[in-house]
Amino acid sequence: MIFKPALKKFGASLSVGLPLLYAIVRESCSFKANAVILSGAKNLSARWKFNVQVFARFPGGFAAVVPPVPISNTAVKRCRADGSACIACARVGRCRGKFKARTQKCVRAFSFPTVSTMSLWRGVRQAVSSHAGLIRHFRVDQLANNRWNAGVIRPQTRLGNLTLGAAPKVVGTVSRADALAKLAGAGTHDCDIIEVRLDLIGADAPGWLEQAKAIEAQGSPVIVTIRLANEGGKWTQPDEARLPLFQTALEHLSAADIEFCSPLLGKVSALAAQRQKALIVSCHDFQKTPAADELRRVIRKASDCGTIVKIATLVQTDADVTTLRELLTEKSLVPICLLGMGSPANDSQAGKLGPQTRVLFPKLGSCLTYGYLDTPVAPGQVHARELMQQLRSR
Repeated sequence: MIFKPALKKFGASLSVGLPLLYAIVRESCSFKANAVILSGAKNLSARWKFNVQVFARFPGGFAAVVPPVPISNTAVKRCRADGSACIACARVGRCRGKFKARTQKCVRAFSFPTVSTMSLWRGVRQAVSSHAGLIRHFRVDQLANNRWNAGVIRPQTRLGNLTLGAAPKVVGTVSRADALAKLAGAGTHDCDIIEVRLDLIGADAPGWLEQAKAIEAQGSPVIVTIRLANEGGKWTQPDEARLPLFQTALEHLSAADIEFCSPLLGKVSALAAQRQKALIVSCHDFQKTPAADELRRVIRKASDCGTIVKIATLVQTDADVTTLRELLTEKSLVPICLLGMGSPANDSQAGKLGPQTRVLFPKLGSCLTYGYLDTPVAPGQVHARELMQQLRSR
């Protein structure tokens, strides 16, 4: 009987003390050198060293920290101090990028329950996500039953009012000033997105910006493309002369397209990141389909600068189509657009492969496909209305 009060007091102290002690250990533990470091002066030092190690993994270190701008999960965020792009990381679902923390075992400090590996990983992820100014965020599509992705997890990003990465979108290309003016006055369009080929229309064309803004007001995002001559365009002036046009496009419209080989890529990428606009980094090869490893290298490097990577190559054989198709089965950091080029003028099997890929690849996961609205601007390009009919029909 005399032990009852003592037992009650001891039980009460345990019921209060153990959860409190566990909470202290859980909140004060830090992840460093595969061990759980308890609270105290050493822990504060460890926390500081841990933060230093996290920042050291990102270019620019502490100098690269910029105040984060609140955005939605599906929006694109790519900022450093200089405005250039950074390796991507997923805000929801899973993380990717240069900071690849491994799941590591923790050393038990006492016989009390210690912090689990998943708790530590969540803490690391929150620590990295708190510095949102260093990282580009996008949402990961995890709908395994999506008929376009066939169970493949694909990244998503925003282009104007649309989400790319789930169902493919049809881009209609405009290459004449009169066609652009007609689209500005039309209420509906035969595509999801309008591409304004400013290198064909002419940068000095009167009212092109107002007309493009009118198209966006109707609900269709606009991509401004000023294609270089060595990649199938008509721009023959110095490359630096395009920079003011890119600045205007990214300030007033939804997206821009720039070549992977352009010396302006870094500057335009910084402009897009600063204005939170979509940027397509494109690579064209009118002679052949390069090897898969070379295309993977282009995709990997272009992903650091743009929110979408576009690759268009000449397809002459079934092996060329297979090379491009295999890229759609692999994971990527940004949405990928793959196109096969080939003119069907000679009515040969090789000439039919290009147009076929513009319908086949979107069904396999390519985020965009391109068709013309007035005049074809690439070998094998078909009308955007035809692409819409084939892709929207089940």
